[in-house]
Amino acid sequence: MPPPGLLYVPGEAGSNLSDAEFNDWYDNEHVPVRMDIPSFQSTSRWEAADGKRPTYLAMYDVDACEVLSQAPYNTL
Repeated sequence: MPPPGLLYVPGEAGSNLSDAEFNDWYDNEHVPVRMDIPSFQSTSRWEAADGKRPTYLAMYDVDACEVLSQAPYNTL
């Protein structure tokens, strides 16, 4: 069995989206869809305390890195 994996995802709201809108989308749409994938075990989100970019970082614990190149993840 392959070793477990850790997916790091940096993020920014962008110029056409407020931080509040970005966080609402991320928390209520993006994360739930990924956490419905059986291979995704847990997630945490972080915000830079020093004001530097990227502002946000999400981490996902996955069963194995291979799941990131397989359905259902790669068909999202």
